[in-house]
Amino acid sequence: MKITVKLYFALLLFFLPFCLFAKQVVIFHTSDTHGFFYPELDRSSGRMQGGFATVQNVVKAESLPHMLLDSGDYSNGTAEVKDTKGVAAIKIMNAMGYAATTIGNHEFDFGESQFLENLKLFKFPVLSANTIDSRTDSLLPNTKPYDFFEIDGVKVAIIGIGKEGDNKFIKFKKPQTVIKPLLDEIKKQNPGVIILLIHDSYDHDNADIAKKFPDINIILGGHAHKEYQNIFIGKTLLAESGSYLKTMSKVTVDIDDKTGKYKSARSQLIPLYIDKTGEDKDIKSLAESLRVPGLDKKLGSTAEYISKNPVKDNCIDSPLNNWIADIMLANVKADFSIQNTGSARISLEKGSVTMRDMINLFPFDNKTAVVTVDGYFVKRFVHNGIKNGKTLYTYGNLTAAFRTKNNKIKDLQIFIAGKPVENHKTYTLVTNEYIANGNTEGWMFKRVPPENKKFIDAGIRAMLIKDLQQNSPLKPAAVCRLQEIK
Repeated sequence: MKITVKLYFALLLFFLPFCLFAKQVVIFHTSDTHGFFYPELDRSSGRMQGGFATVQNVVKAESLPHMLLDSGDYSNGTAEVKDTKGVAAIKIMNAMGYAATTIGNHEFDFGESQFLENLKLFKFPVLSANTIDSRTDSLLPNTKPYDFFEIDGVKVAIIGIGKEGDNKFIKFKKPQTVIKPLLDEIKKQNPGVIILLIHDSYDHDNADIAKKFPDINIILGGHAHKEYQNIFIGKTLLAESGSYLKTMSKVTVDIDDKTGKYKSARSQLIPLYIDKTGEDKDIKSLAESLRVPGLDKKLGSTAEYISKNPVKDNCIDSPLNNWIADIMLANVKADFSIQNTGSARISLEKGSVTMRDMINLFPFDNKTAVVTVDGYFVKRFVHNGIKNGKTLYTYGNLTAAFRTKNNKIKDLQIFIAGKPVENHKTYTLVTNEYIANGNTEGWMFKRVPPENKKFIDAGIRAMLIKDLQQNSPLKPAAVCRLQEIK
């Protein structure tokens, strides 16, 4: 027994210095907040969830040295940011003490000139190494490609990578072409931790970046609204924090005591339930002062819950997106319609529907466009829109059936008005102007000649509100327009 006790104390004395002096720092992360300043009911749990005041309480409760970062898309999504052209979000983020953010594609929803004005309002760095003003061939004013921060004596380098939206003179270089020379610069200044703050996802470029640049320790992404934690490519940690301030990430970083360098990291997703986190009084008060009044009057109602996500096995379309596709086609003459699923931001709960609900559902002031294409384009477009068992689009008056093998689309059959699509036949489609202009997932439309596009002054949200008012209680649109055959 005496030997055991002596051995215990010997081990304790050996490990005690490591326990006492091992250094840890914490990186908190949000992304794609889209103006969701206030808590909302979580259907699955029946609990109130979200809002910047919950984020602030989590950050304030952290005992380890820490910093708070964001990966962009703060500018549009609710009435509060829409009506202020993104300024309301900047006010709250300034008040919360964010350390840095990058540039999301929706930062440009109110025009490039407005975005440049917004950049002047930040009290913390906006980082985007790949963003330039093509008129001057230089980085944007009031931005930096990277910056250094110190947390409890640990030197942290953060590189920002933004993502283009509806841009004309602001251009975006490919991330990998700008990262390499910046890393060479940064490493000369001997940082302890290197972080990439990017408005893109593990599903897109981030995995390739991690493979190519192992010197990056942590990649914090966004854009895809995914909740990824503890993905490791080599020793690089990748994390994403979801969207709409329902969740946030906490990355705990271990630092080597002798060198001050990164050793390891682990991340966790924090659900922002109010009964768990509480709300910071000052941030809650600020958010309430920014609330747009007069939006809670009832416009109509729903007969049942209308989901923006698929609701039936093997059918990858959803009731809400199908409704939007149908309404566009009912208001604009065309052979079929295209609705990009990402533009529908929330589902509609059963019961009353207000103007706030409709803005949160479809915050963008998109009008419509009629585009003339051939059947070959239609086939490629539908095929390219189906990825990993999900679809980027739903359609009105177009149906499709397909098989998948090794994650590849096989035996795709497409019908318009019940008839097979013919390669050389001409078709007209109606979609929103964002997609018709070739933005983001609508990139194929960049190849359509301008003379084949006709833009119409008909707002999609106004169409939806009119249909809601005329057809309440609204029922879900039919699904299984896009069916995977097993």
